[in-house]
Parts: sequence; C-alpha cells; structure tokens
Amino acid sequence: MKDELISQRNGFSLQLQKQNSEISRLKLQLSVSATPSNEMDSRIASLTQTLVLKQQALECLTTERNALRLQLEKIEVNIIIYEFLLENIFCNVVHK
Repeated sequence: MKDELISQRNGFSLQLQKQNSEISRLKLQLSVSATPSNEMDSRIASLTQTLVLKQQALECLTTERNALRLQLEKIEVNIIIYEFLLENIFCNVVHK
C-alpha cells in the first residue's frame, strides 16, 4: 500500500511538472504574441496620425487653391473689362 501511494505521488508530481511546463510555454507564447500586437497598435497610431496630418494639409491646399481660382476669375473679368474699355477708347479716337 505504501509503495502504491508513493507511486501515485510520483505520478502526480510528474503530471504537475508537465502541466507547469505547459503553463510556462503558453505564458511565453502569449508574451511573444503580445509584443507584435503592441507594435501593431503603435504602427496603427502612427499611421493614423500621419493620415490626419495629410488630410489637414490637403484641406489647407484645397482652400488655398479655391481662393486662387476666385482671384484668377476676378483678374480675368478685369482683363475683359479693360479690353472692352480700350476698344471703346480706341474706336472713339479713330472716329473723331
């Protein structure tokens, strides 16, 4: 009976060691897989920040482009008006 209990104890000890070893292996695997996740989160945050900055720059450039288009339209209208006035002045000078 004593030998049987010793044998059971040794069996349980061996089983406990195997389970502890498996737990250690799984913890290591979990920590290794967690590291890329942190790196991935960092990369996503960095890319998101870059995207926001580029969107803001694009909005600024679009606003500036639209303002320049309006200025160009005003200048074109002024050119047409000046050409018309010059033609009228030239015609009046020639006809007099």
